[in-house]
Amino acid sequence: MGLDVGVVEDVPIGRGGVIRPRTVTDAGRVVGLADRGYPGALYVMHAGGSTAPGSALSTLDGDATVAVGDMIGLPDGGTATVTWVQVAAKDALPDELWGTLEHPYGVAVVTCRPTSASPQRSPYNVVILARQQPMSAAVS
Repeated sequence: MGLDVGVVEDVPIGRGGVIRPRTVTDAGRVVGLADRGYPGALYVMHAGGSTAPGSALSTLDGDATVAVGDMIGLPDGGTATVTWVQVAAKDALPDELWGTLEHPYGVAVVTCRPTSASPQRSPYNVVILARQQPMSAAVS
């Protein structure tokens, strides 16, 4: 599965740890993680509409559309293998996310999960964790 979107903005970690991309049609890359000891990559995007890229990552009121072991295309053009997927409350990103980001090849993709009661403002996120293949280990 690929995310047919580009990274169009750097998203800072805001007051109270809030991470909110401005774009609703592309992805953002969270900046400042390496300064906090997390060299991995965190991509964030909105869902809940036909143009919101995160809508492809979950079903309405349902589960993620990717599973452990799936290969996904990333917003920066790279690929990664999914290692963990969970629907989580927005106010508490899972510890597994931070553990993944401790690794240079760790990747996390976070998007909201729309609900039928609130398609534009959901209390849930879909959290997808993956591991990129290091370029030096790629087989040609």
